[in-house]
Amino acid sequence: AYATNGATSGTPPANQTKTHGVDLTLATNTGSLVKADYTFTGWNTATDGSGTHYDAGTTYNIDASATLYAEWTPENNSFEFAFDITLPTYTSSINTTTATTSLNDPTLNSCGIVTGQATVWYTYTPTANTAIAIDTFGSDYDTFIAVWTDGASGLELVACNNDSASSIIGESQLAIQVQKDITYYIEIGQP
Repeated sequence: AYATNGATSGTPPANQTKTHGVDLTLATNTGSLVKADYTFTGWNTATDGSGTHYDAGTTYNIDASATLYAEWTPENNSFEFAFDITLPTYTSSINTTTATTSLNDPTLNSCGIVTGQATVWYTYTPTANTAIAIDTFGSDYDTFIAVWTDGASGLELVACNNDSASSIIGESQLAIQVQKDITYYIEIGQP
């Protein structure tokens, strides 16, 4: 069986029957499943993406019935596809379980982090010189925050935080001064 796993439109593919000892070709996204701000990346045995991943159209050879859930990766999984923040107050709740480290993610040698495991990106271009505060409070896993700007040789780190002093599970918090008309790339990830 196939499940939409939070899709905002579309329908799951028709159920398939697995014959013992015979490989089954898994369905593709035939029902045009869509989830706002996410990309369909295949099927998973767990709703949160922590189970076994199967590419759509791949071979399934396990002789057991299973429900396969649509697997979604956040569209802002790399800085090239960062979500633009236009308001000074912004809240986002994205499941980053299936997010990855993009090949284009900059190396983060500060904050005690070599690189993130799962990253999502935002951009913010202030219309005035001001201070901004960013936090991951409410996350149920360890996080870091890094803020970057364009530099002569690529992205340059402005500031980062890996674990706020007030956090028990590793949530992060960062406050910085930003300059008018400079684009800031905000990386949220798992260390």
